[in-house]
Amino acid sequence: MAALLLISSAGFSQVPVKRKKKQQATEQIVAPKPKPTAKPKHKAKQLPGESTATATTEPSTEEVYRRGYEAFADKNYPEAFKWFRKAAEQGNEEAQYNVGLMYIKGLGVSADLSQAAAWYKKSADQGFAPAQYNLALLYRDGTGVPQDHKESARLFMLAAEQGDAKAQLEIGRCYMLGWSVSEDGVESVKWLRKAAEQEEVDAQYYLGMIYENGVSAESNLDEAVKWYRKAANHGKAEAQYSLGRMYNTGVGVNHDNSEAFVWYRMAAEQGLDLAMLQLGIMYENGIGIKKNKSAAASWYRKAADKDNAPAQYFLAEMYYDGKGLTKDKAEAAKWYRKAATNGHATAQYSIGYMYEKGDGIAKDKAEAIHWYRKAADQGLTLATSALKRLGVK
Repeated sequence: MAALLLISSAGFSQVPVKRKKKQQATEQIVAPKPKPTAKPKHKAKQLPGESTATATTEPSTEEVYRRGYEAFADKNYPEAFKWFRKAAEQGNEEAQYNVGLMYIKGLGVSADLSQAAAWYKKSADQGFAPAQYNLALLYRDGTGVPQDHKESARLFMLAAEQGDAKAQLEIGRCYMLGWSVSEDGVESVKWLRKAAEQEEVDAQYYLGMIYENGVSAESNLDEAVKWYRKAANHGKAEAQYSLGRMYNTGVGVNHDNSEAFVWYRMAAEQGLDLAMLQLGIMYENGIGIKKNKSAAASWYRKAADKDNAPAQYFLAEMYYDGKGLTKDKAEAAKWYRKAATNGHATAQYSIGYMYEKGDGIAKDKAEAIHWYRKAADQGLTLATSALKRLGVK
C-alpha cells in the first residue's frame, strides 16, 4: 500500500487558534521607585525645659515597600510578604499587586486564589495595569473569583489602554474571535498591532494569520510574511511552521523547499507535530533535502507519538512496505488502527483491507466491514467498492 502524496497549499494544516485557558500571568515583583534625594533639614531650636528624647516614627510607605523588595530579592519570602502586606494596607497599589502575586504563587504565605484576587482588585481599582491584566485572567478562567468574561474583557481593555502588551494581545484576540465582545476585525488588528510592535510574539503570529487568510483584515501576503518572520525569529514554533509552509508552497514568497525545510526543522525541534510530519514527507520524497527513508520514518514516528493521524498513517505505510524500516505488518496494522481511530479515512480503508484479507493480522470480516463503513462515510470510493464486494449495502 504505497502512500499517495499530494503537496499543495490545500494539503497543509493551518495551526488552529485556541483559547489559552492558562495564559501566563505577569509574575514579576515590582521594584521600588528610586528614593528621592532628601533635602537637608534645619535643626529646630530646643525650647527651655523641652526633652531631648525624640519620638519613634513609623517608616514611610516607601520605606516599608523597599524593605519588602529587599527581603524578596534575598528570597526571604515570609519577611517580604510581611512588609509588602503592610505597604498594601497603607494603600500602595504596587504592594497590593505584589501581595496578590505572592498569594498566587504561595511565596511567604499559603497559596490562596481568593486572597490573590482580592488584592489584585485593590490594585486594579487604583489603575495598576499589571494587576488589571492578572485579575482579568482570573475572571476569564474563574480562578479565585466567579467566572465573568465581560469583566475579564473590561479589565483587559483598561490595561491595554495603558500600554500593557499582554493585555493588548488578549483584547485583540477577544475582538478577533468574538470572546466576551462583539467580533470586530478593525479593533482586533488595532490592538494586535500595538502588542506586536512591543515584540509580543503571539500577537505577531496572529497578525501573520490574519493577513494570510484575510480574517479581520484584507489579505496581504507581504504583511503575513513580515509578521510570521518576526514571530519565527523570536522562536514561535507555529510561526516557523507557517513560514516554512509559505516557502514550501510559494505563497507570498519565492518557492524554496530548502528554506521551507529549515523553518520546518526549527518548529519540529520545538515539538510541533505538524512540522514533524512535513519533515517526514520531505525526507521520504527528497523535497528540499536528500531523500532519506530512515530519517522520514523517524520524523513520522515523532509526530505519530503526538497523535498526528497523517503521520500515523505514513508510518504504517513504511512498516507495511518495508521502507526505511524493517517490514512488519503487525506494526503496520497497529499504526493504521491508531490513524483510523483518529478519523483518517485512508487508514480506515487500509486496516479494513488487512482484516478482510488476513494480511498480517487475523482475518475478521466484521472488523473489515466496520472500518470500510467508516471510510465510506467519509466519501472514500475505495471503501464503498470494498463494501459492495463484501455484499454490504
